[in-house]
Amino acid sequence: MPMMCYLNKSVVSAMLVWIALCSSINSSAKAILLNEDAGINNIEITAIGKDKGGLMWIGTKRGLNRYDGYRFVSIPFFVKRTIQAMVYDSARNVMWLGTDVGLYYIHCNNNEVVQCTSVSKRHSVTCLLIKNQQIIVGFQHTNILQINPDLSCRVLYHFSSKQLLGNKMINDVTGNIFVALHPGNTLVKIENKNNKVTTVAERFYRQMDVLTVFEGEVHTGGFDIGFWNIERNRPSKWYADSLNAIRQDPECVLSNNQSILIAYRNPTRVIEVRTGDRKIVNRSASDMNVFSNKRIYCLYRDDIGVIWVGTSKGLIKLIPDKPMPVFEKLLCYPNNPVSTRQIVEDNNGDLYVASYAGLYRFDKRKQRWKNKSSIYYKGRERPFSQRSLLNAGSQYIYIGSDAHYFIKLNKYTQRVETVFAQSADELCDTDGASLSLVQDGNGIIWIGSDKGLISFDTLHSTITCHFKDKYALDGSTVKYLYMLPDRKQFWAGTEMGLYLVDVTKGVLRHFDQNTTPALTGNYINAVTTDVAGNVWIATDDAGINVLSADFREVYAITKKDGLSSNEVYHFLWQDSLRIWISTYNGLNYYHTQTKTITPYFESDGITHNEFNQNSAFKGADGKLYFGGINGITAFIPTQMESYQQPFGLFVSGISKWEKSSETVKQVFVENGEWITVKPGDNQLTFTFAGTDYTHPELNTYFYKIEGLHRDWISLGTQPSLRLESLKGGEYTLLIKAIKGSRGVASINTLTYLLDIKQVFYQTIWFYLLLASGLALFIYFYFSNRLKTQQKLELLRVKIASNLHDEVGSILTRITMSADRLVTRMPSESETKEKLEGVSELSRAANMAMSDVLWTIDARNDVAGSLTDRMREHAEDLLLPRGIDMTVDFTEIDQLQRVSPEFRQHLFLLYKEVINNIIKHSNAVSVSIYYKQSGEHCVLHVKNDGVHESLGTVSTGQGLRNIKMRAELLKGTAEIARLNDCFEVKVII
Repeated sequence: MPMMCYLNKSVVSAMLVWIALCSSINSSAKAILLNEDAGINNIEITAIGKDKGGLMWIGTKRGLNRYDGYRFVSIPFFVKRTIQAMVYDSARNVMWLGTDVGLYYIHCNNNEVVQCTSVSKRHSVTCLLIKNQQIIVGFQHTNILQINPDLSCRVLYHFSSKQLLGNKMINDVTGNIFVALHPGNTLVKIENKNNKVTTVAERFYRQMDVLTVFEGEVHTGGFDIGFWNIERNRPSKWYADSLNAIRQDPECVLSNNQSILIAYRNPTRVIEVRTGDRKIVNRSASDMNVFSNKRIYCLYRDDIGVIWVGTSKGLIKLIPDKPMPVFEKLLCYPNNPVSTRQIVEDNNGDLYVASYAGLYRFDKRKQRWKNKSSIYYKGRERPFSQRSLLNAGSQYIYIGSDAHYFIKLNKYTQRVETVFAQSADELCDTDGASLSLVQDGNGIIWIGSDKGLISFDTLHSTITCHFKDKYALDGSTVKYLYMLPDRKQFWAGTEMGLYLVDVTKGVLRHFDQNTTPALTGNYINAVTTDVAGNVWIATDDAGINVLSADFREVYAITKKDGLSSNEVYHFLWQDSLRIWISTYNGLNYYHTQTKTITPYFESDGITHNEFNQNSAFKGADGKLYFGGINGITAFIPTQMESYQQPFGLFVSGISKWEKSSETVKQVFVENGEWITVKPGDNQLTFTFAGTDYTHPELNTYFYKIEGLHRDWISLGTQPSLRLESLKGGEYTLLIKAIKGSRGVASINTLTYLLDIKQVFYQTIWFYLLLASGLALFIYFYFSNRLKTQQKLELLRVKIASNLHDEVGSILTRITMSADRLVTRMPSESETKEKLEGVSELSRAANMAMSDVLWTIDARNDVAGSLTDRMREHAEDLLLPRGIDMTVDFTEIDQLQRVSPEFRQHLFLLYKEVINNIIKHSNAVSVSIYYKQSGEHCVLHVKNDGVHESLGTVSTGQGLRNIKMRAELLKGTAEIARLNDCFEVKVII
């Protein structure tokens, strides 16, 4: 019974210690659970990693997922495999994966999976390390391998009777590898230099649940010992006694130079031990319900500081509280605000601040503020309200007021003295507001007033109004003066634009909305220059204008680029690349090289969101001061860098609809590369995200296609872009982002080159081809018309020739016969013979005329007309001579069109054959066969009555003419004689 009481007291004591510890631990993270509702393929998270692009890789019991802060994408290859270990290889940009069936790696840029078959042999991989571009692979039951950069491998340590479980292999800063094997609690060291294997602890009497290396020494943790330094054989110094008193089971450990993360179970929680102050922070205290009833398998801390916890029931994201920027508030009184104007510093480091409530001076030695709220001026006490200050020389600070006076303050006596100045011009009116003061190299003080420029000669105490001379600024109010480093020229910002003034020559240049180049606003609040000589111009409603050093170009920086307000008040350079900008709504940090803007507001620690014109100053120690309507915001820029965490943008996926396969295809290209879209492909989709996973739902995205869009187009918080129906051509797609509600711009802008292939009938080549075809058509049309005209002319000549040769000769013979009948008075019998001859010649002339007319008549350009003419001709010549004829024209399409040339040549060939029969045979019968099919025809004429005495057929002129005409028709003529028969066969 006493023993039982003792145990109960121990338990109670431990619980009380733990409760006290938990109550003293600060919670500094927000826990978010991501499970199957978020789209992950399995809720048992076993491994976590992040590639250099910013994409998260999540291993589970059922595969591998990619995560960009918005969506989980499962890798199909690993669906049935358990991811047991993961390590990122930045040199190759691959993620090494130890699974239950072997070792793999996946290319992060295109998801290509490679299995290391010669290494894994399908054995279970439980541990992975990377050192000096070498991959150390721990197999559960066999050995530990080293994979070299050339992918060759060697065995570092072989074990057969023990097991290597997860989280049991580590390496220290010198490259030595430590392995804990179970059962038996054996710790083995593999030395980096020679791969010598040494047993550090064998059958260690305490449970080694986890291993870690901290400050160069190996520590193990377990239920019964807390954390123990194995090499020194003593409790770990960095591990608090209060934690050692709690007998919890550590699941896994993650350490770096700043802290150690320890995941426990029973109850489940994540504890961080900070190395600097040994402070203990319960990272899971913000929402213990998220961690309850879960086991923790793995821990990962990304480059932003987000802690990722892989559990048995999902992925937990621990968002750390952001550190507040180091802003110092000066003259900030909520109940009695001090609206500050110009700020200067004397040689002692004392600050002087102009305000509507008097002149404030900060005594650096005494570290306190003093105020001079009124002065004695022109015989009476007056409120002391100032607009501008100038630390001129060693003795005085000159002060310009809102109205009525220009005075000076003696820095040694701290007394205000009236400036007694004489003017040669009685009309010189200095009774106005002095808004800005500068001093040139000759000691002349230039005053920007509400009437124009005024100069004050400190040596002779003379004052000059430049309202109508060469320094005149068109009667405009001068808001700000900026003296250039050579102190020979200065810029004057007015309500009518920007003027460049030479102290001896007068006004040199003027820029406004109507000049070339043109400003985007005429109301100028402040001016500065960068190291390249570019002029930075703060406008009242058009953001920032940057005028190039050669005065040829102007570009604007506005709210569209991330500026918190287009009403800009002042500039201060941190260095040659970084500039701070005060506005009507917030303070902005701008990096000129990356063109990124980070705004700061009251929630970040500044005195007020609204700043004042001409109220900024950079101290000798580099400290920046910006005045506003409620005091001054002061800070050292270098201390802000830890707060300005970089925010990168990456594309997590590109896809397009492919028409040829009618599927959505993934496109794997790097930033800056070309993407080709073929005709018919559509819906080119980009998904993107930021490298900071703290609050991705607050990020906003913008895109612009150069050549199509002049300004950036906001996508809101939608992390995707779909491009459809782009016209053919080459484009440049730009994507940028702004992080969170504070508007931190991404340090990079994504660039993709798009080559949109247009359908052929919309390409310039098609139009050129169409134009060429049209030109060729016109050419051939007119060429054909010319040829047709030439043919018609030839036909007319031919007709005339035929009429002359055939009909003319016959008519001549008729005429001669008639003349002889008239002159000779023949006898009756002779007259009759002569008249019969004239009659025969007349018939021949009529036939020749008929042939010519038939040839030129277009109505006869059909096969039926040709066969009718052939039949008619045969009947006219053969039947009167008692020659029987057989005609076969049955295989003819009577309406088939035939060309005039074809018809003429074939008919003349046919006439030659018939005439040859009449002249050279004693034929009794003639058979004529004609067949035509398309452009091909066959003419076959056969006659009898041929004897040897009639001569050789091959030497006749008529037969040569037949062959010649057949060649003109691009055909052949076959002539044969057999017994007393003669055949002519023409094939075309």
